[in-house]
Amino acid sequence: MEPGERTEPPEPTPPDALAALQRAALALCAWFERLAAGERWLLKTALAATLLALLCSFPRPAATTQIGSAPEWEPLREQIAQPLSPREHDPAGHAAKTAFRLVAPGLAHLLGLGPAGLKLFEALCGVLLFALVALAAERTSGERRAAVLVTLLVASCFMGISAFVEHRGFFDAVALLGLALACAWRNPAAVLVGVSLACWTDERGALAAGLVALLHFVEAPAERGVKRVADPCCLAVALALGLYAGGRAWLGARYGLHTPLAGTGARYLVNQLNNLPLGLWTGLEGGWLLVLAAGLALWRAGRRALLLGAILAGGLVIGAAFSVWDITRSLIYLLPCLFLGLRVLREHEPAPARLTLCRVAFVLSLLWPNLYAAGKGEVSWNYPLPLMALKYFES
Repeated sequence: MEPGERTEPPEPTPPDALAALQRAALALCAWFERLAAGERWLLKTALAATLLALLCSFPRPAATTQIGSAPEWEPLREQIAQPLSPREHDPAGHAAKTAFRLVAPGLAHLLGLGPAGLKLFEALCGVLLFALVALAAERTSGERRAAVLVTLLVASCFMGISAFVEHRGFFDAVALLGLALACAWRNPAAVLVGVSLACWTDERGALAAGLVALLHFVEAPAERGVKRVADPCCLAVALALGLYAGGRAWLGARYGLHTPLAGTGARYLVNQLNNLPLGLWTGLEGGWLLVLAAGLALWRAGRRALLLGAILAGGLVIGAAFSVWDITRSLIYLLPCLFLGLRVLREHEPAPARLTLCRVAFVLSLLWPNLYAAGKGEVSWNYPLPLMALKYFES
């Protein structure tokens, strides 16, 4: 600078947008984390998760008017009337795949429930699902605030909203309820009932049972080594799967029930690879952060066999999901991955780091639009309440 040359004052530094967003996210998480205080934290968390699920994705006007009238309900009505009677449908269609999905139609047959009653039952299962997710997350993470955030994460994903927005009579929320029950307690009876409920609601539950068994394997006393496969909770999973396989065989031989494989398989998997990135994300959304962090922790700790087992168990669910048309709907059966990830992180990461991961995962899921992937390239958006209010006003 030459002598006498004037210098302009420095321009004021603009506020750091990233820091502002970080403060807002932390404030939001801190507000929700207050639910963890008090004896009624579980009830408060379940109700808050229900309200958040409806805020993130409110039922469409058609969902309220098509209960019982959507095409998928006609074969369901037949199954409710005669749950154990074989029916002839298009082998590649959904109706042909429901022969052994007996929980919802069997309950409706016994209690005389109609479509509205079944939908109310599914919605109640959705609320109870949040309570069991909170219990399972608290037990596996050892941190109640983390449990609240993971429950709200589930509420902002399709696995949480399906009980309220799904109008086609699929009842995946009931199966997820069973999986959450099997993960919520280290109790063989609870595991047996939960896995059985999931399997007999939808066969996707049987595929996810491997993740439940792996969770209880990890939680068994470490000094038992590979003998942890004989842990009572692991054996309960095996018993549930054995009873399910035997029950299917007996029902097939006695009543002629069967599930054709048409409309599934490797050809669909290859054809639908176009939807792989987005479809995979919609299964867990921000929850993938917990799963990937747990996988990295296992790798760094040298627990490669356990990591391989988790990849194989999760890969079975993922491979099956991309072998059918409903990708997102099938991927939500990865729910036990969240609890397995929390349990692994509890062993390898300090509590502050685990809580930070849960916060980031929750915020990611909350901000991400609730998308549903299906087929080769179909993607739909489950509208949040403010936008859905416009739809209701228009209709």
